[in-house]
Amino acid sequence: MICDGGQVTLTINNADPNATYEWYRNGARIIGANQATLTESPETVAGDATNYVYTAKAILPMSGCESEMSANTIVNVVPTPVVAVAVEGNTTLCVGGSTTLHANVTPAAAYSYQWYKDNVEIIGANTADYTVSEVARETAYNFTVVVSANPGCNVTAAAPAITVVADPEVMATISNDITCVGVVATLNAVVDGCVAGVNGLNGYTYQWHRNDVDSTIATTAEFTTTGTEAAGNYTYWVTVTSNYGCQTTSAPVNYSVIADPVVTINVAQ
Repeated sequence: MICDGGQVTLTINNADPNATYEWYRNGARIIGANQATLTESPETVAGDATNYVYTAKAILPMSGCESEMSANTIVNVVPTPVVAVAVEGNTTLCVGGSTTLHANVTPAAAYSYQWYKDNVEIIGANTADYTVSEVARETAYNFTVVVSANPGCNVTAAAPAITVVADPEVMATISNDITCVGVVATLNAVVDGCVAGVNGLNGYTYQWHRNDVDSTIATTAEFTTTGTEAAGNYTYWVTVTSNYGCQTTSAPVNYSVIADPVVTINVAQ
């Protein structure tokens, strides 16, 4: 059994070096085929699995004696599978994330599979699906799958490149962690993208929070308090999200607002 257009070699057993041979395909003589070995590349008919029947006989040129026709040798030619790899998830992942590659093969049949990462065989990855979960790095990962219908009938297909990016490292800072009532402080989100320059990695969104407020209080990397905070102790933190959904929340920073002292003067009589 071979793939459409694949090469097959047929050889006479115990060939007589003094003989010439006649080869036949589906009962018709193959012109010019007169050696003990025949190599052909048969094709399917109308894209369907096709059987070819080969026979041969030996002829002794000096005497003209010839053998009986050999038994039939059947070569089954099957359509070459068409393989396309789909990504069932995202092609850009955060560290710890995963996505599944699926080899779609037509026509439907029993196939064997072998997946490769950066041209290196992945041991044990031998089904139609492969789940990607890798460490972050500067360059994308390249995955391919070899689909085999039969020995010698192999098709290689590439998956879309998969990029794995690190979660941003975030630190919240404050310009002054103690102020008087009516005085402002400025908070900043300091972000280290970890894997720089990967397809615009360093674009971020920000969500600032304060311990006594349920909703987001600011959405920029830097923001300044309003100065209307009542005297008390506050905690701020920021959640930073990259363009790829990688998300990290900073450690909290403490901020204290101190009431102005009240001075009264008593007059002694």
